[in-house]
Amino acid sequence: MDKVLVSALVVVYNEDKYLDKCLKQLLFCDELIVVDLGSCNKSLQIAAQCATRIISLPFIDLVEEVHCRIIPRLKNDLILMIDPDEILPNEMIYEIKNILSKNIEFDEINVPWRFIFKNKVLKGTVWGGINKRKRILLNRKNVTFLPFVHRGIQYNKGQPRIIKLPSKYFIKHYWSDSYRQLFAKHIRYVKREGQSRYENSERYSFSKKIKECLMALYEGLIKMKGILYGPREVFLCFFYSWYIWQSNNSLRHYEKKIKQCNFNSHTVAQSWKISGTHNK
Repeated sequence: MDKVLVSALVVVYNEDKYLDKCLKQLLFCDELIVVDLGSCNKSLQIAAQCATRIISLPFIDLVEEVHCRIIPRLKNDLILMIDPDEILPNEMIYEIKNILSKNIEFDEINVPWRFIFKNKVLKGTVWGGINKRKRILLNRKNVTFLPFVHRGIQYNKGQPRIIKLPSKYFIKHYWSDSYRQLFAKHIRYVKREGQSRYENSERYSFSKKIKECLMALYEGLIKMKGILYGPREVFLCFFYSWYIWQSNNSLRHYEKKIKQCNFNSHTVAQSWKISGTHNK
């Protein structure tokens, strides 16, 4: 297979179920880096068969933080980022290589994306439908990578050059295989949502939280027609609304933490000032 000057990056932690298929579809990249966060299953053995290099790091619960650490160490400016439970179809690989062969300047290429929950493609909910797209390729020169959950990309210019691959094929994202995995993943995310939202200039308000949760239900159940696709997808619509509720609570807690830190810093400063006055 002809290689293209792209650095593919996959972050792994005990995710060997789809890893072999995932990595084999990335062999068209000139560099394939697997970052292992302390896996104790077969992930490392699988990665060793395909990866250009394996980088081991202590466990980090946020992939965006891993990206910030590792991307400066990659050799190519074009970065392909994909999860170990996502698989590129052969036809899409051909389409990507075709675009790259034309030397078109871009900041992002995004592609069709389908979420699979418990071995079924989602049709409704915010994770379903035929319009979901994933950033698959980014130009490192024009992007800043940030350590914030679900907000890890910031373009360095106001109007990024984005190519939307008009493919009839899609990345299969084996999102969650069980309800237990679903909750574990999102509980981990929600703990980091507070800082992510705060750094995005959001501030907590109860009315905003209510509005966001109701809008999440409307989007999933009505706009994305989740109500038509059975109990599983109806549950996921309510699950997403719960996630939005908890994300707002995380923001409230983070704001309290910031205020407490500021108060403590002010108190210490005042104490030093008073102490300095007495010593004169």
